[in-house]
Amino acid sequence: MTLPRLHLIHSAQPSQASGQTSYSNQLRVVASKGRRRVKSEAEIMKAECPILWQRFVREVFGRGPGARDATAIAFGVTLQTACNWHEGLVGPMGHAVAHATRNFREEYDAVFCPEQVRRAA
Repeated sequence: MTLPRLHLIHSAQPSQASGQTSYSNQLRVVASKGRRRVKSEAEIMKAECPILWQRFVREVFGRGPGARDATAIAFGVTLQTACNWHEGLVGPMGHAVAHATRNFREEYDAVFCPEQVRRAA
């Protein structure tokens, strides 16, 4: 019994570009001023998130020798991920944010929602 074989068939002609564009590219442009593009709040937050998250984990776990290990254990992530958070290289994924808002609410609000903390005081 022979097994079926997969054959790749291609034409020597280059493919033609389609006129279709994704919706995400169209929705990301909020406003334009000349050549500069104004970023949406979501884009600004995405860019600032690693630094804010770094501030948050340092607020909760400190900067000491065991801080990165404690962060990794508390959030169930690898030590490398915790190190990246403490260095401000990457931001968290959704499950880590959910964990933070449930278990470290005051610290989370102080970093991510400082205007709400000021109003409550």
